[in-house]
Amino acid sequence: MEREILGRIFKIIEMVKNRKNKQSGFTLIELLVAIAIFALFIVLASSSLVNVLKMEQKTNVLRQTQTDARYILETLSREARSANGELNKKGERVKHAYDTSATGGFSLYIYNTDLVAGKVTKVQYYYPTGTTYLFYRYSSEKTIEASDATYVQKTSTALNNTNDLRITGFSCTLVLDNSDFSKPPFLQNITLKAESSLGNAFIKDQYRAAVEFRTSVTPRNY
Repeated sequence: MEREILGRIFKIIEMVKNRKNKQSGFTLIELLVAIAIFALFIVLASSSLVNVLKMEQKTNVLRQTQTDARYILETLSREARSANGELNKKGERVKHAYDTSATGGFSLYIYNTDLVAGKVTKVQYYYPTGTTYLFYRYSSEKTIEASDATYVQKTSTALNNTNDLRITGFSCTLVLDNSDFSKPPFLQNITLKAESSLGNAFIKDQYRAAVEFRTSVTPRNY
């Protein structure tokens, strides 16, 4: 379409040049036709440019949403793979590396023991019920063989800023054998759902993106 319009414009220009060779000017109708065709071309070109800009904006929002959500899931997965559970002073495992609960939301607990430092670390990834759209990471620590009541919280962090990313779902399935602590547990279908934030006024509904990532993890240090 655009090539055809350009071709017509060039023909008119050529006609004008030929007419100049025969006479000193051109008619008002010829001028109006040329202006109308040129205006139509500008409208079509502008429409194409707007569509390209919209597509680029939508692609950028989707890419950023994917990057932010993937980073959260990769952080969780990396920590889960390196966990070895809770060990006693003899190095015997007394608790598996993973635990889950669904009280007030969904929680994944990851346990790791440092025999040299004599410490047990518990990390909790927590997605609360309701519409906060936040995903939290808490870490706490106790000495080896101390009771769970002695855990001391070290960090408390929201892993996403709802002005940029909203977490809309988190879940996983835990498979383990509590009768055999030498057999590693397995986290199946770790699912993280997220979407671009409604807080960014410049992101219109037509540009917003929703993503869902899934993975499975088992500890390497069993």
